[in-house]
Amino acid sequence: MNLTKGSLIDIIQGTKKPEKPILQIIGYKLIPAANGSASRYRVVVSDGQISTSSAMLATQICDKVENNEITDNCIVQLNNYVCNTLGSSQGNEKKVLVIFSLDIIQTGETVGCILGDPEPYKLPMKRHSTDPQPGPSGASDDNKPSPKKMRSEPNFMENRNIAKSSASSSSPLIKSSPAKVMNIDALLPFLNRWQIVARVLSKTSIKTWSNSKGEGKFFSCVLGDKSGEIKATGFRSEVDRLFDILEQDKCFYISRCQIKTSDKRYNNLSHDYELVFLSDSIVEPCNNEDIKDLPSVSFNFVKLSKLITKEPDSIIDVIGIVKEASDISSVVSRKTSRQIHKRTVVIVDDTGTCSTVTFWREDAEKDDFKDNPIFAIKYVKVSDFGGRSLSCISSSQIFKNPDIAEAHDLRGWYINCSEQTQLKEYRAEKDFQTNESLNLKPLKFLKSGNVGRDKAEYFNSIVFILQVKIDNSIYKACPKESCIKKLIDQGGDKYKCEKCQQTTNQYKYRLMLQMNIADDTHQIWVTVFHDTAEVILGKTVSELAYLYETVDKVAYADVFSDLSFQHKNLRLRSKMEHYHDEVRLKTVCIGAKPVDYKEQNWCLINNIEQLLE
Repeated sequence: MNLTKGSLIDIIQGTKKPEKPILQIIGYKLIPAANGSASRYRVVVSDGQISTSSAMLATQICDKVENNEITDNCIVQLNNYVCNTLGSSQGNEKKVLVIFSLDIIQTGETVGCILGDPEPYKLPMKRHSTDPQPGPSGASDDNKPSPKKMRSEPNFMENRNIAKSSASSSSPLIKSSPAKVMNIDALLPFLNRWQIVARVLSKTSIKTWSNSKGEGKFFSCVLGDKSGEIKATGFRSEVDRLFDILEQDKCFYISRCQIKTSDKRYNNLSHDYELVFLSDSIVEPCNNEDIKDLPSVSFNFVKLSKLITKEPDSIIDVIGIVKEASDISSVVSRKTSRQIHKRTVVIVDDTGTCSTVTFWREDAEKDDFKDNPIFAIKYVKVSDFGGRSLSCISSSQIFKNPDIAEAHDLRGWYINCSEQTQLKEYRAEKDFQTNESLNLKPLKFLKSGNVGRDKAEYFNSIVFILQVKIDNSIYKACPKESCIKKLIDQGGDKYKCEKCQQTTNQYKYRLMLQMNIADDTHQIWVTVFHDTAEVILGKTVSELAYLYETVDKVAYADVFSDLSFQHKNLRLRSKMEHYHDEVRLKTVCIGAKPVDYKEQNWCLINNIEQLLE
């Protein structure tokens, strides 16, 4: 099937309106509904010579995308369309092709590729009054500019000094490119020639990996413009070439990178795609005129007092002043069996609330925590350990003493008020607020069969404790602060930790309970780990260990039997887990408190009102 070559030039320039042109759709993107309008689809169309992403499907034909009639690389015939002209603040015009009706000539699966070698189209700059005026309308076609001349180069390419790359492979590749400048949010994998103007919002240190496929090094950075943010990663030789060039808060022209689907395991940005630097990727410093509209990093801070409203594993931004910091400790990675450095830091904000933040690897090794510095952290992970805590992840952006209004306000608050303010901490017994109590569910909720299949389910339940197993509820654990592994008794007061691969005569006691709970709908066994177990038992592990090691076993057993038929408000986490080739639903109690009957009545009234609405 032949495309109607040159038809897009005629449509966009308005020289004529081709009748039922044959074009190829090489990509599309959903434009979500906003301000009451319906969702639309933006498409990239090509006539084999040029392509444009300034094309929209009318709402009446959007179902062709949803029904998989319109797919990548399909050939279509435009039956009814119009090209609208929009103005811009720079004095340039933007043409938008709106398609009202089309027929599918060939499916994308049949075609299988992009036809021809289309180049992204760019409108010429709007003429000023001093420019030569166009000739009379009767001028011959020979005087018309060719399609290539009609596509002007980006204005930032003019009169710009470009440093040439040296023959050394370690030098940055810096050279001119006529690619079209695009917003970050418009980047799609099928685009061949593009360029972005972006600020480096954050950059990781150089990291290494080693697996069965080999070893190497890499770094990543977050690039941003006024339209959004995108992650970019460099591997092996690109680390040597680009790491020192891409400085944080500096701005660059970037092109010729691989655009691939974002791996959400390691990327928390909202962009569907991410960039990979290649050997011919171009990175050029920006001039001042082109960076005036580029934003610096922006935050959406969550107050520490509001952490309880955030679900575990959610990603947020926080700011706090360091109250205290632990020494560096180490944990052993389950995946690599290598030691990883960590440091736990207690921060406080102007709500008077404290929370712990765990820093990892190089961030933990830095001597950055003295004299109460302020840290603003973008993309930090919420954990339910000890109530609510925070942990930095690979994509976290960490800023020490940032020059922002929130940091100055926090410093002033700390100087004036911190000594008079009673600081609050999150603990398991305090990990309940009204909003979580509203998430009450009966235990029969777990019988649906769909709970915890894709991710852990968190909820509260008002239950009676039926029984707590006494056997193996207290155990001797590795004495290292960073390890809680149960020790193996070797005899002769010697114990071995299989995790640390060390033998010792020291140990620490820890708790792990198996507890049977029930309400009027269901009955289940739950696991309760150390911190929450101390809350439920009402005794510390030291007190229990004293009873356990003495001959007064009756007093020890009474601690557990006294729990029978206590009424509790429990915070539960349920997740499907694989055990010996069998999938089971495991439920863990992560918080407990006595039932507040006044609060419970309020919740029941609220639920009744919702049912009556």
